[in-house]
This record gives sequence, C-alpha cells and structure tokens, in this order.
Amino acid sequence: MKRVLPPLRATLTYVLTLTLITSACTSSSPTQQSSSVNNAETTPSTEPNPIPAYSPPPNLRGFLQVRTPDFPSSYAFDMLNSFLEIHPNILQIGNDASGVHETISPWEIFCLSEPNDPWGNNISFPLDSDYDLIGAAGILISGSTIPDQMISLCEKNKTQWIKLEVGSFTTVLITGSDMSLDCLNYEDIYALIGPESAEFIQWSDGKEVASELGSLTMLPDIPLSVYGTSFENFIDSQNIPYGVLYTTIILPNLVKRKLIATKILFVDELLRGDYSVIKINDNISEIFQAQSTSLGWTNFEIAKKAKGIKILSIDSGQGCIQPTQETIFSSAYPVSWPIYLYINIAIKKYSPHKVAFVDFLLYDLFQNSYNQSTASRHSITPLPKSEQTKILAAWNDA
Repeated sequence: MKRVLPPLRATLTYVLTLTLITSACTSSSPTQQSSSVNNAETTPSTEPNPIPAYSPPPNLRGFLQVRTPDFPSSYAFDMLNSFLEIHPNILQIGNDASGVHETISPWEIFCLSEPNDPWGNNISFPLDSDYDLIGAAGILISGSTIPDQMISLCEKNKTQWIKLEVGSFTTVLITGSDMSLDCLNYEDIYALIGPESAEFIQWSDGKEVASELGSLTMLPDIPLSVYGTSFENFIDSQNIPYGVLYTTIILPNLVKRKLIATKILFVDELLRGDYSVIKINDNISEIFQAQSTSLGWTNFEIAKKAKGIKILSIDSGQGCIQPTQETIFSSAYPVSWPIYLYINIAIKKYSPHKVAFVDFLLYDLFQNSYNQSTASRHSITPLPKSEQTKILAAWNDA
C-alpha cells in the first residue's frame, strides 16, 4: 500500500546524504481500535526471516562520505561506523566535503549523478578538490518525497532510481493505565501541550482552547502534568518525537489560531514551556504510575515496551486510530515520519561497496532479532514482515 504524506510533514524533513566514492583500487484501511495498556516486553519474532544475514563481501575498497545538510539521524552514523569496522579498507571522508557547494541540495547531487560515471567526472557543478568527485550514483536517506523538479532533473540526466520505505519514526501520546480517556483529537492535544496551555494544571483547563478549535471532547477535571522528549540535540534520533508531534499537530493549529505567521521550523517555545523533559534513560513506567493522570509523548517503540501506561489513540479527523505496525505503515495512524531510501540503480554496476552498505542497512532494519538491532536502539518502527519482503524484492530486482 502506498503511503501518503500528511500535510506539513515536509515542513521539517530530516535528510541524510550518504555518498560513497569508488576509488581506482575498488575490487570487483484505517480501522478504529481501542487503546491498550502495555505490560509485556516485545519478544523476538518466530516468523521466517525475510532477509539473509549480512555476509561481508571481501576486499571492498573506496571512499565513503556522509553529508548531513538538514537534520541528521544518529542511527545512520552508528550504521556507518559499524560498516567501517567490518570493512577497514573503506576510508571515511569528513562529514563536510571540501568544495561541495552548500547551495546545491542533496537531491540535485543525487539527480546530477552520471549513471555511467562512477567517479562523477561529468557532473555539472564546480569541482574544487579531488574529494568533490562524489557525483556518482548515490544513496539518500530521507523523510520526504523527492520534489517534482528533482524528478524532472533526474529524468533529464537519465538517472534511474528507486525509493524504498524502510521504517518510520512514530510519536505516541501516553498516560497512566487508569486514565479514563482512550483517545484525543488534534485539537485536544494542541490545547493541552501547545504554547497556550502553559500553566494549565487540570485537563479541563484546555476545554476553551479545544472548543474554539472545534473539539467536542469533554476533558476531565483532573490534575495534569506533562512530560515529553526534548527539542535539544536533534541529531539524536531519540529526540525526534518532538519534531514529529510539532509538525503534525502543533504547527497546523498555531497557523489556524494565527499565532504564527509563517511555517517555520523548530522553536522550542512552541510547545508549552513548563513540561518536564523525559530523558533517554528515564523510566517512563515509574513516571506515569506515580502520576497516573499525566500526559506525555515519546517514541512508539519505547512506549510499547513500558509497563503500566496507556498508549492513546489519536483522531486526525478520520476516527480514533491506535498505533500498530500496520496502521503506521498505511498512514492511518498519522503522527509518524516514514524513512525512505532513495538509491541510484547505477550502484549495482559500478559501486559494490555501496551495494554492500544498502544490504547492511536493510539487514539491520529487517532482521528477526530486531530487539538487538541498531534500528531498535534508535526506536525506529519496523515495517510489517509482508512489506519487508516486498521491499527486498524491489531492491533485488532493481
């Protein structure tokens, strides 16, 4: 099923460019579901593994560079470092490539690549050093759809590429397991954690704002404390839930309330300034068991392993949807960013070390022992197994 990006997701895109250079010595339908209390740790899957274990090709050599022009993911850097440990003859170039002009977007570099020129000698932007020979077939990891003008540029340059969805960063709203509410709509969420809610100490304090936005929810007259992940250190993927929540729910309502003139990126004051930050090592079970009427946000993969909390369904206007692998992938559950791999197909002919990196990445994302994967440590929600099989088939057939 094809995912449809919800409005404003592209407002804050995290794009990671992975560009690898071959050296001269390179060898050859939404359903309403009730909320649930999560009390069990995720157990390893007993399903057949859709992907074979990564088998390192011998004698891989070349240069590897990671460019992070927008908002990078620490997951990709961890995977890069692990890959380099396995393949010591691949040399890493610094994160900021000498002479690559920042006015050229990652998409332009991707689409300007010459499919038949692994060194990138024919790319049409200025070259200032040997390290700028990176216009060859590349890989993008992105949270957005390739712009239409870049599709045209790719077609003009005869750059053939594929897009693979490989997972997502998903934000969930959580509360104590005894909380009577099972579902909140966008207007309720804004009213309780948006900038107008600062100093609200009862859920019912948000009634007026929520009602003005069109909500009919009867918010209860009970104590409210708010907990969530931080805006700071966005390079750490554990903090991405803030960004997903802000761009999906808070920003549209700020615009609707005419409290913000332009759809700018992060400003940490745009959530209520008095919420308590959940740190990576905090025990959210203890927090929400001690304050059972609290409201918070975190990553889906973290929340579903916690005991004694309730993951709330969210209503974006299409009914209350509980997050699951299936509802997240279909976009029925809306508070989620997909993770896409854009791959220039020419790497299969010219760049065996790039092919190896894609294989290495896909194995980490799709392996059955997911709890031990790097993706799991970064709270990436994996695809359903049936979709993983389709993605692998598309990559193998490219």
